[in-house]
Amino acid sequence: MNHSEQIKQTVKDKYNQLAKTKQGCCGTADCSFVGESYKSLDGYLADADLGLGCGLPTKFAGIEPGD
Repeated sequence: MNHSEQIKQTVKDKYNQLAKTKQGCCGTADCSFVGESYKSLDGYLADADLGLGCGLPTKFAGIEPGD
């Protein structure tokens, strides 16, 4: 396995571990410190929100229904 593949595998392993323990970037705490929350968005699923990201990049991506 080359270095690039090792990095990708390490990232996959870490996300896998976080998903299984349900502890995101802030442990089990709420990660909405950037002042935005996903909870009011259509399609929000609390069980799928592992707190692994910050902010709402899709809010500014211009994604339309059906995209």
